[in-house]
Amino acid sequence: MVTESDDEFIAMVEVRLALHRRGGAIDDMEVVEAIGAFGADQERRMSIVADLFGFAVLAATTPMSVTREQVRNYVGQILG
Repeated sequence: MVTESDDEFIAMVEVRLALHRRGGAIDDMEVVEAIGAFGADQERRMSIVADLFGFAVLAATTPMSVTREQVRNYVGQILG
């Protein structure tokens, strides 16, 4: 998502923002529930989604390339 398709990811972020400005929202509960497979409670799941999304935005908007290994290490740290 941020190593090879960052333009598409940024477009998705822009769509989310535009939808939000119009009073809409995108339901991320499937992602939140999938993270539950790692044993996190609901509050931790929401925090993980926010952390990963924030990392993806920062990675996709930096001029430096982000490697798959960096993404893998970050996700591993977040999931603990």
